[in-house]
Amino acid sequence: MAMKSLSELSILVIAISLLVISCKSDNNPLPADPEFSLKFENGIIINEKDIVFYDSASCNLFLKNKLQFNYVTKGISGYDFLKFSIHVDKDTIYQGIVYPAFLSVVPETPFIESDLRPDFDSDIIPLRYHRRYTSPEDKRNDPRIISSFESSNLLKHGISCKVDSIYKSSDNDSSVVCVFTIANHDDINYYLPDPNKMGYLNFSSCMMGLNLINKNTSEQISLNFGPAGGNPVLNENGILLLKSKSKITFTYASKYEMAINKDLYKCNFNYSFYGGYSVIKIPLNQNDGRVWAGDIHIFNLNITERKK
Repeated sequence: MAMKSLSELSILVIAISLLVISCKSDNNPLPADPEFSLKFENGIIINEKDIVFYDSASCNLFLKNKLQFNYVTKGISGYDFLKFSIHVDKDTIYQGIVYPAFLSVVPETPFIESDLRPDFDSDIIPLRYHRRYTSPEDKRNDPRIISSFESSNLLKHGISCKVDSIYKSSDNDSSVVCVFTIANHDDINYYLPDPNKMGYLNFSSCMMGLNLINKNTSEQISLNFGPAGGNPVLNENGILLLKSKSKITFTYASKYEMAINKDLYKCNFNYSFYGGYSVIKIPLNQNDGRVWAGDIHIFNLNITERKK
């Protein structure tokens, strides 16, 4: 009888132990989603808790608070720029440097663009990589980064730009017309530069619009700003509101200082609006939407005959 009681007690103890283990397992938190982080060489770390969202179209990272630090030091052989690295959990996705936007030489590595030297001072982190370089691979929208932001509800797709046609003006042989369509891919409204509201001079000065380059000599053809010059002025009067998931088409004419032979030139098109970290100071958050801050560059376009 004693042996039977002991056996029954042992079975009871085992059953209780298994129940306790099972309960502990159920209470364990699920593995965390892979987390994005941006680490600077000076010790500053940006995590998902610091981020408003990431715009995959412009590769801009929007922060909850302004980031301020010095990124230039005087080295033995010249100036050294602060290094950074992008991570998703333990994986290092890519590395780069913080670099002033106004220098004519573009770094061969990915870089964070700054309008000030030697200080970075902004709540937007513009992640850049110049198109002329193919090594290292452009990993700014690496699937691991996109997946991390998507799982944390921090991913936006921004806007896209499609050049519909480029043709010589029928009224002026030194003017080229560009028709382009902007599409809003997000669930929020965006304020964007409007070339019609801004006028030719302002749009050309701020965006540099349509750049013509000689195919044979690589010489860039200068825009004709006229006697007024090309001083950029972009404010609330020069922008429009593009509703969520909608499109708009613009027709914009660029004027040049010489007659244009359509077969001699290729075109580069620029559409930019930095909003928060450039000379243009318009608050990003608006009552009925948000100012889009980014830049779009489309290269090697051809001038064609105007479609009838």
